[in-house]
Amino acid sequence: MKKTLNLFTVIVLIGFSLHLWAQTKTNTGNKLVTAKRVKPNLIYGYLGHSNLREGKISKKVFDSLLKQGITAKDSLGFSYKLDEFVFSYGERSLYEDSIGNPIILTDMLQEYCLGDTITPILKQSIFKRTKPGDTSYLENIKVQTQWGQMPAKSMRLILTK
Repeated sequence: MKKTLNLFTVIVLIGFSLHLWAQTKTNTGNKLVTAKRVKPNLIYGYLGHSNLREGKISKKVFDSLLKQGITAKDSLGFSYKLDEFVFSYGERSLYEDSIGNPIILTDMLQEYCLGDTITPILKQSIFKRTKPGDTSYLENIKVQTQWGQMPAKSMRLILTK
């Protein structure tokens, strides 16, 4: 009886260890996944290391998050490396027409950026120019995945006080 119990225990332990050994494990931050990753349908771009991707945002928060760069994640929370994006900035300005009537117009600035941060020249001037009422667009975001380069969803952020 004792031999049978020992033999049964050894077989169960070997079977359990083979089952654990066969699983593929990838460490993704604080998640431990035991399945193969599937190709994502949608990848979202986020400002900085936050979950902000659209809507209204204060000038102070926008400036601090833009200094961190851009991140990209899919719906399961997996992060991806950014290859490039286009940073567009609509700056509202007050002008006068030929007879002195005030006109509010938008000056557009657009910059092609490699990697996950804005260009050094843009870093020197953009934080002095941002003000409430302006709009920032982060478009044509391209991320690198194990399936090749894929697009990420664009962002539109409106600056407030």
